[in-house]
Amino acid sequence: MLDQEHTLGDDALTELIVSVPYVLRFFPQDSLILLPVPSTKPGCFGAIRVNLTDPVGGVLPFYGLGSSLTCQGWDRVVVLVVGGESPVAVDVPPYQRLVDQIETTLHHNNVKVESSAWVPEIRQGARWMRYTEQQANTGTLSDPHSCDAAAQAASAREVTYGSLQDLVNSVTSEDADVLVRRRWQLSLLECHGAAAPYESVTSLARKVRRIDEAVLAADKGTLPHDDRQIVLLGRALSHALVWESCLGYNFTDHAHAAHRLWWHLTRCLPDRHAVEPAALLSLSSSMMGHTELAKVAARTAAAADPGRHNMAEFAKLNLYGVLPPVAIDFLAATAATACQQINNILGITSG
Repeated sequence: MLDQEHTLGDDALTELIVSVPYVLRFFPQDSLILLPVPSTKPGCFGAIRVNLTDPVGGVLPFYGLGSSLTCQGWDRVVVLVVGGESPVAVDVPPYQRLVDQIETTLHHNNVKVESSAWVPEIRQGARWMRYTEQQANTGTLSDPHSCDAAAQAASAREVTYGSLQDLVNSVTSEDADVLVRRRWQLSLLECHGAAAPYESVTSLARKVRRIDEAVLAADKGTLPHDDRQIVLLGRALSHALVWESCLGYNFTDHAHAAHRLWWHLTRCLPDRHAVEPAALLSLSSSMMGHTELAKVAARTAAAADPGRHNMAEFAKLNLYGVLPPVAIDFLAATAATACQQINNILGITSG
């Protein structure tokens, strides 16, 4: 335990712990979680989670963890361990060595650990324990379903899943027969496209309009369910310029609507056709602070088309589900360039 550690009050720590499922979008198990200290800086949000594994004598690698935190502007964090092993003794939490390791790692990156604690699970009545060299300090969790974060999630119509697997299932493909049918339709569209020597201006305009209309509909709570509409949206996203222009939604008032649309299309499109919406979903999730969904979507994009090595590299880089500022700037510039190129092709003048 480092001497620099300060502590949140018991009530503040309890409130932070019960809010974790609504930050991650699921109730975590067997996890080590880092959270920015509340009110550290405006705009600090989200959480970083890693699985509690024991590959080398209780040591986790934490590749690039410190820099991932500092690039988010996090300079003070809470370390929370959920589940895993049982307490070493009465009021002595497990994973002390792991917590010491992460504190040392963060200290080298000028990130202070404000508090650290272990809890067996996040449920009403669960007893948490602090990691401390002082007298044992414990507390009891209130009902996670009644905390402020739960109310905020409900107000935003955000689903909080019961487990990580439930979150993974939320982006996996739906009924196999439906996907086979859509795969045939997409194959026929690709054959027709391959027969054309070049794409017409009218065709590009239709693709751009199709995406824009679907995002506006999602903003009003309507997502596509018709096979033809889903297939045509998937086809539109396969166009490189259209896909790049869609990055721009992250910087508009329609960011949440686009996010919901990408999530929906990732589930509705078959195998390699899900790559484009899954990649967009991963990026939008990172920018919204939904780090676990960002990681799940990146892995989904990589698995949808194993032959696309850039997707595998994308998933590998998205280790913690966060984007450095330089990456966000690059996304904004890429979207702006793509939109300008589309406007040039369509003969649209700005202003």
